Amino acid sequence: MTILFLLLGSFYFLVILYFFSGIYRISQTEFSHSLTVSVLVPARNEQDQIIHCLQSLWVQDYPKELYKVYIVDDHSSDNTAEIVAEFIKDKPNFTLLRHRKDPARSTFKKQALNYALQWVDSDIVMTIDADSLALTSWIRKMVNQYDKDTGLVAGLVTFLPGREKDLFHKIQTLEFAGIVFCGVGAVGHDNPLICNGSNLSYRLQAFKDAGGYQGNEYLPSGDDDLLLQNFHNKTSWKIKYSIDPQTINYTIPLDGLSEFLNQRAVVTAHNQIEPKAYH
Repeated sequence: MTILFLLLGSFYFLVILYFFSGIYRISQTEFSHSLTVSVLVPARNEQDQIIHCLQSLWVQDYPKELYKVYIVDDHSSDNTAEIVAEFIKDKPNFTLLRHRKDPARSTFKKQALNYALQWVDSDIVMTIDADSLALTSWIRKMVNQYDKDTGLVAGLVTFLPGREKDLFHKIQTLEFAGIVFCGVGAVGHDNPLICNGSNLSYRLQAFKDAGGYQGNEYLPSGDDDLLLQNFHNKTSWKIKYSIDPQTINYTIPLDGLSEFLNQRAVVTAHNQIEPKAYH
């Protein structure tokens, strides 16, 4: 038994060392760009949070003539669409899209994103969740990560400072940090594994070259991790992780265990459930 524990401990140490060493291989070189950008915000039942997200996108320091924001109301059953419509009525670079539910199957986030991509013709596509906030420099700093060979740049996501009110919130922060740690380290070793769709960007051409969400269209997940792996496995585009603090996006921890488990659960394509907010 002692030998088994030693072997498992050694294996765990080597795995941690692998990811940790990968972080030190991440390089941050900025380029000055004037690329056009489309920011996609999929939203399902986010009436309580989405205004904060949209406000953070409106005050970006990137030239407004170079970026557009597409909010995709994914058949919400609350007042998400009405709230968005009121907010964007005097903002010409913001557009509300209505994604209708397909009665023949469950609809996941990537179907909403695919729907929005029909309107996109920009150089870069960026995605953020409706319950997240972007710093003022998010678009500019992420765009500046792109050289001519880079097809995808993932960003960091963490919880809003001051929103950790109890032990359960702190546990979520620790779990989130571990996931981010592994994602950055894996990219450092040119073996990308995971990223977060709440802070993701890619060249539209690279998305097309990778076949988009091809191969995982009907899986509940896949708008981030599986898309990342499509880029890696099907194209020669470079993949980067931005560790610039000014490109971090912020979200809020969940209050209850049931919400947490629901967020982590994998829902089969045949489940017909009342629409909920997705993250």
